Amino acid sequence: MITFDAYGTGAAPELDGILPVPSPAWVHVTGNAWKAPLPATYLTVNFCLFGSIWGQKVAAVSSNLTAQWNFISANGYVYVYSVNSPAIYYNERLCPWR
Repeated sequence: MITFDAYGTGAAPELDGILPVPSPAWVHVTGNAWKAPLPATYLTVNFCLFGSIWGQKVAAVSSNLTAQWNFISANGYVYVYSVNSPAIYYNERLCPWR
């Protein structure tokens, strides 16, 4: 059982493990591969939500990015297969989950 209680003043803590990645963060790597930076605390990403579409995590080799929304996390980035910039496919921000 988890209990949440008063935590003091200031901004409320984020407890969901989601990292919103703004649309302008996407950089074209090559072909259909795109990347966005992750904070140093994100050593791995297990789930990726693109608006309302869940990505498919593949083994962490860029040659495995072969279908729309395949993703890997490596070297401080999340890499995604996308025909165009991932930002044009969703109105919300990408949300990698640890």
